[in-house]
Amino acid sequence: ATSSTTLIWSITNSPIFLLLISCSPILQSGFYLFSSVYQRWWHMLVMMLVLATVYVLDKPNEYRINKYAIINVVIVILFYYLVCNVDWNDYTKPLVFYSGRFQKYFLIAVLGPTIIALISKVKKRRYELTLVVVALFCIATTMLTLRYYRVGVDTEDYMHNYKLGTQLTSIDDQYRYNSTRNELMLTGDANGIGAFCSTVENSSREFDQMFEHSSPNSTEKKNDIPGLTQLLAGKYYITQDSSIKNIVSTHEMDGIEYYVAEGNACPIGFAVDSYILQADFLNLEKERRAIVLMNAAVVDAAGEKQVSEYADRFDVDGFDFEKEIDESITSTQKQAVCNFIKDSSGFSCSTHYDEDKIVYFSVPFSKGWSATLSGEHIEIINSGGMMLLKVPS
Repeated sequence: ATSSTTLIWSITNSPIFLLLISCSPILQSGFYLFSSVYQRWWHMLVMMLVLATVYVLDKPNEYRINKYAIINVVIVILFYYLVCNVDWNDYTKPLVFYSGRFQKYFLIAVLGPTIIALISKVKKRRYELTLVVVALFCIATTMLTLRYYRVGVDTEDYMHNYKLGTQLTSIDDQYRYNSTRNELMLTGDANGIGAFCSTVENSSREFDQMFEHSSPNSTEKKNDIPGLTQLLAGKYYITQDSSIKNIVSTHEMDGIEYYVAEGNACPIGFAVDSYILQADFLNLEKERRAIVLMNAAVVDAAGEKQVSEYADRFDVDGFDFEKEIDESITSTQKQAVCNFIKDSSGFSCSTHYDEDKIVYFSVPFSKGWSATLSGEHIEIINSGGMMLLKVPS
């Protein structure tokens, strides 16, 4: 068993194996549990290639370093030529988005193996020379990356918002801030309705796709659908307008006054009397979908079997889509759960409904969650990427 495990480990961590994976979108998605194809997993391939390079440099007499360094350079030059001179598609835009940046990385890719070949010929102080060259390359590439990350970004403004974010607090656990800005929502105790993140979980993608939003690394797009920010409990917003109503807190940063005001929004947890099949939900105009979720929980065919005794099927034709969103929000507030408290491991709440209900939580569904009702474990139903519970009267 040990030898088999060692063999599997050796194969799956070899540069050749990772190189083959890079040619297959399906295999690439395995690094993200087949949730999507997202090329940032390539750092694994790069690290294995670095390790292989270190191993070869440590034994220069056992490998034909010069030969393969030349082959490497030729491949890089050929790649550069093909990318810059061959029409790969019918798009009018060039294949390379930042040509100047691409040229600099091309030069680095050519210089690297060239210098490695020269170092392999040195007899004395090879390790010291290698260390110095590696350090210089690390400094150059790091500074280059920092330079490019700052292009088009007001770093002072970013730090200003970052420090402002550290002052923001969670005002009410049942509600969030109507914001998707990382520097504001991920630095203090505030919670927003979306974020830019390279590890967005599948359930958030499932929810976003119901509104025709698709991104492998962002849940930021929310304001284009009427009522969507309110559905996600986006009650609080930040403004510099001191005349605004419903101000709940004030913050000062770099001599500028900011005010947190509250608007109208659904609570994170509330009961609904109806359910709608996902197929029917997706047939609706996307501008109507958020307001429907304030009145009915979306389920698939399996979910319908679980909730049909607790709720009625939503009557799309009989629903008045012209009524104000605030009316539906008011309904969710009346049906809100009580004593909602959250911490780093989950949340708890209580209910006092006169009838059996299905309770919707705008919290991303995951198999890692578990739920108990009065101490007894109950099943969490996936409601379009969010959580749904059956709660008795």
